[in-house]
Amino acid sequence: LNPERYEHFDRLLRITAFCKRFGKNCRMPKPDRLVGCVTPLEIQDAENYWIRKAQHESFSTEIYQLSNGRSIAANSRLQRFDPFLDEDGILRIGGRLQNSDLPEPTKHPILLPDKHPTTTAIIRRCHLRQLHGGCECTLATLRQRYWILKGRREVKKVIHACPSCKRIESRPFVAKMAPLPSDRTRVTRPFENTGLDIAGPFFTRQGKK
Repeated sequence: LNPERYEHFDRLLRITAFCKRFGKNCRMPKPDRLVGCVTPLEIQDAENYWIRKAQHESFSTEIYQLSNGRSIAANSRLQRFDPFLDEDGILRIGGRLQNSDLPEPTKHPILLPDKHPTTTAIIRRCHLRQLHGGCECTLATLRQRYWILKGRREVKKVIHACPSCKRIESRPFVAKMAPLPSDRTRVTRPFENTGLDIAGPFFTRQGKK
């Protein structure tokens, strides 16, 4: 599956969930096989799959170091985030909010790479859920669960490519103005020339008619 082929990230997650269910059903006895609509747990598992895939493609060195109990190299661009791997194998930000009352995903948001199809799909989904909200609205909502490298730039890129936002924010056509007539550009006495933009028709009488 290629995330770039799907306009809506939720559709990609449903297809991924069905594919993963098919693989499980092939290894299970027929009476124990799962049928029907995918469950929220299957959708979450599908999203975790794509997030892990994006992180392994972009942060493979850092994930290898953390999974082996080593510290991240000082020259890594992730070093300042103090990242760690959670129980699902997903890279999250450390930080100093462990003792806060914030939800767990907000205290330790998922780290996402920039310039990646999965990241773009997640931003687009958030942008649509916020009813085509602007950059600040979309970015603030994303940061409740995710931390995207160069996030503001990535969000602006997605919003700039949104067809609906392009249509709403497009400027009207401005016609090219014709050159001014000579009567308006020459130095003359006041009211020597008088012009009207729109005039008439004027109804006149001829005699008693």
